[in-house]
Amino acid sequence: MKDLNFHTVDYKKNKAIISFDMADGLQFINKENLFELAGEDRIFYPGKAKIKGNVVEVISEKVNNPVYVRFAWGNTSLSNLFNIANLPASSFTSE
Repeated sequence: MKDLNFHTVDYKKNKAIISFDMADGLQFINKENLFELAGEDRIFYPGKAKIKGNVVEVISEKVNNPVYVRFAWGNTSLSNLFNIANLPASSFTSE
């Protein structure tokens, strides 16, 4: 079985739209914020994430034009994003 891995990211206006492999039934198991966004300066700020169908949309009030996104990037971060098969999303960065 294939894992819930980062596939692509598209940037539209002030948000990152992230797709994953095996994304059916995406759900957060808690409200911990594990997504971060950065602009050209590569300074990452916490983002607010919401699931829309089979993608995750992330915005940050501190990043008007996001260029990079990362998820669960801290040393002790545990994924809180799972698919219908209860597989967790892997940590990733788009850098």
